[in-house]
Amino acid sequence: MIKKQDEVLILNRHDKFKGYTFPGGHVEANESFVQSVKREAKEETGLDIVDIELVGTCQYQEQDYRRVILCYQAKASTTKLLSSSEGEVFFCQVIRFRYKQVC
Repeated sequence: MIKKQDEVLILNRHDKFKGYTFPGGHVEANESFVQSVKREAKEETGLDIVDIELVGTCQYQEQDYRRVILCYQAKASTTKLLSSSEGEVFFCQVIRFRYKQVC
């Protein structure tokens, strides 16, 4: 979750997962969690991020493996948003995000 004052950055996905979510992705081989968070933020939003903080975890069972999700929050250190092939990115007031359809 990338925050800016009372807003959070939202990704409106247009790929196989339709709906609103936070930017994110997978950890690549030989990459730390923090490096992964920075890379995914840059790829999906065009932003560089700072003040990265782990704020939660989630886990669930897939067919033959357990998926673990690490949730981070950060601040943008750059300001130019760039949407990606995964969808449109924009800042949204936290109160308004509560009423959007999430994927």
